[in-house]
Amino acid sequence: MRPTILLLLAASLLAAATARAETPANPREQATRAAVAFVDAFNNLDWERFEAAWADDATLYMPMPGFPDRLAGREDIMAAFKSLFGDFPEQREGPPYLSINPIDLRVDVVGTAAIVTFLLGDESPRQRRTLVFVEQEGIWRIAHLHASRAPLEH
Repeated sequence: MRPTILLLLAASLLAAATARAETPANPREQATRAAVAFVDAFNNLDWERFEAAWADDATLYMPMPGFPDRLAGREDIMAAFKSLFGDFPEQREGPPYLSINPIDLRVDVVGTAAIVTFLLGDESPRQRRTLVFVEQEGIWRIAHLHASRAPLEH
């Protein structure tokens, strides 16, 4: 083989290996990356990435007053978050504007779904989050987010 062909072959193999290394090898790692990316988008109030993280038919339970019922569909969920994304940049320096720091992150994959659970802070009431991701055309999107608060027992 000519040296040029060998160089091209080596470059092609290196490029293929690098592409595989950048792509998570398993669904659990993919879902974990999707969860971390979602939290990063939320902390930075990056509307485009935040909105893209949700499935069209997603549902949400929010832990805030004024939201006692389930929100259903991306449109209703985005409407609920739109004012939050507009208010925080005016109130805080950033990015990041928020400080969502998952504690005890756990990812369980069941078929083409992943259940991601974590806690926020250690004060009472304890903040709990559950995100259900589904794989849609190779992209992990949020199908459901449940946010709740529970008093700490001392």
